[in-house]
Amino acid sequence: MNALAIWFRNNAFVRAITNIWSIPELKTKMLWTMFFLFIYRIGFHIPIPLVNTAALDALRHELATTLGGDGGFVSFVDLVSGGGLADCTLFSIGIMPYISASIIFSLLTKIVPALDELSKEGERGRKKLGQYTKYLAVLLCIVQSFMMINLIQNVQTTDRIYLIDPEDRGLFFISTVFVLTTGGMFLVWLSEQISEYGIGNGASVVIMCGIIARLPSSLRSYVGGLGSAGGDIKTHEGEMLLRLCVFVLMLIAVIALVVLMTQGQRRISIQNPKIARGQKIYGGNRATIPLRVNQAGVMPVIFASSLIIFPSMIFGYIAQNLQSKDPGWQQSISSFFAWIASTLGFGNFWYVVLYIAAVFFFSFFWNQLMFNPTDLSKQWKEAGAFIPGVRPGRETAKFLQDILVRITFVGAVFLCFIALFPQVVSSWLSIEYSLAAFLGGTSLLIMVSVVLDIVQKVESHLVVREYEGLAPGARGGGRQRRSRR
Repeated sequence: MNALAIWFRNNAFVRAITNIWSIPELKTKMLWTMFFLFIYRIGFHIPIPLVNTAALDALRHELATTLGGDGGFVSFVDLVSGGGLADCTLFSIGIMPYISASIIFSLLTKIVPALDELSKEGERGRKKLGQYTKYLAVLLCIVQSFMMINLIQNVQTTDRIYLIDPEDRGLFFISTVFVLTTGGMFLVWLSEQISEYGIGNGASVVIMCGIIARLPSSLRSYVGGLGSAGGDIKTHEGEMLLRLCVFVLMLIAVIALVVLMTQGQRRISIQNPKIARGQKIYGGNRATIPLRVNQAGVMPVIFASSLIIFPSMIFGYIAQNLQSKDPGWQQSISSFFAWIASTLGFGNFWYVVLYIAAVFFFSFFWNQLMFNPTDLSKQWKEAGAFIPGVRPGRETAKFLQDILVRITFVGAVFLCFIALFPQVVSSWLSIEYSLAAFLGGTSLLIMVSVVLDIVQKVESHLVVREYEGLAPGARGGGRQRRSRR
């Protein structure tokens, strides 16, 4: 016991956790964050009014069979909302409408000159853009509520998913749209409270909480296969335990890879100009501009998943409608469209090819849109700064463009690996995709990015107050040294 106590007292990570609760401001932020997340999870136990909760399992089965595999954008919404879409709860649509609105305005700011000028007006411009983003988020909440209601009403089950007569669908329609939209905007308000009073970016923390909330159900589903297994139960248990151990080891390795690539940078040295004021000379120092290897983050994977799923869904919908027609030329077209839908289905060869092409396209598109080497070279030239060994102006822009292309290519290869790795593991280890999805894709990228952001913010609080930080070697200068003397 004494040895264990000494280890806890001397362990740097344990000391850092203790220091977190020693800072009143940081302790308050952590408690507020946990309180808001507790409210967030309560909403997933409040079902939508007039919904038959006994028929929700059929809805989940409909989602799995209709969308297939990862399910594209709809399944991604269910993922980041903590499973609320399949459970038909108050927060079913989650915070994705607000995230989508933020992405749209981020793109429009780079394209529309009026929005670009508004973004440069300081605090007033940012508040105005935030207001426009919320208006668009309300519209997207309504549209997504329409889609969810249509999905609920088209589910073919023995029991109706809604508890009213078919003639009174208008009441169900209006009430559900109102409830879902209100729940989605309440999550926007909740994320803003986390950003203001808690720690980390509120929207990102809410998304991460929704993803982690799905892990216990996925593990229960995997372990539940033991009871339904035939043959030698002990042998089957041993195989599943071995697969689970391999899964945990791969999870650790993939997380380490994601952290390495997320933090990876290509640093560019620039020389600042010397400024003479009287008899003194200022400036002339060197600085570095970091370019992240994965600058686009999770955006290419989200865009690619959303885009690739649409052809399969559209062709499958057309084939299903034509199949009900009278025999004739409609049957031939229906068979052709059904073949296209199955060819582009989740996990097939052409699906993977198109997915990889879409990830590469959106990686280059996003980086070119968010990082303009020509504008940056002009700003450096006007300020008198330059890259050592590279002439200012056009050659600097070409130098930056070449670097951007190379690191974007590496980042796109990394995103393709992370996005497709869960499919390989799911088929290799015979693990359900809902559990294998934690080995990559949008879920792992989002979780790692959010955790790194929270760690950096906590680290800054600890170092500023001269406490030992979470990272090795990150410590302040006063209190820790004095305590050791």
